[in-house]
Amino acid sequence: MKKSDLLHLVILFNNFLQVYLLEPLARELNITPSQLTCLRYLYLHSGVKLNQVAEGLKVSCGAASRLLDRLEEKGLLTRKIDEHDRRVQQLILTSEGKAIVEKSMGLMKEKFSALLDKFSTDEHIVFEEFLTMFLQKSLDDPEIVKEMCLRCGDLHKPDCLGNVIFKKLVGKELKG
Repeated sequence: MKKSDLLHLVILFNNFLQVYLLEPLARELNITPSQLTCLRYLYLHSGVKLNQVAEGLKVSCGAASRLLDRLEEKGLLTRKIDEHDRRVQQLILTSEGKAIVEKSMGLMKEKFSALLDKFSTDEHIVFEEFLTMFLQKSLDDPEIVKEMCLRCGDLHKPDCLGNVIFKKLVGKELKG
């Protein structure tokens, strides 16, 4: 297979994950994929501020503000005035917002598990080993590792491959 064909295959795989996992899930929950991503970020980083959301989602403050406005209109988040600085608002998920994130995480795991059931145990191992090897050989720039971080917040795993690679490169953990 030519390298250009392999790149095409990788792009197809990335699109497949979006089309198979994220987009149908968001539709089922009556929100957009961007809103679902934002809700997940807020779930994992309680009490954050607008600029932190923008940075975590890799969007402008204006785009993050509009996204948060829509989530607030849907009753999925509230804004609380910071006790120490009245100019600052903390963003907090409502119980409905939390429920959507928890449901989405469960549904995504179920759907991905059903997909993996189509493959043998040996194929799982080969797939996992290849992805691990690919990332280990490809990630040699700490800035790229920081950019690709999943921003797991409260669910941060010290043994996350991104964290392990970052620690090897700079000598400290990557916390997102």
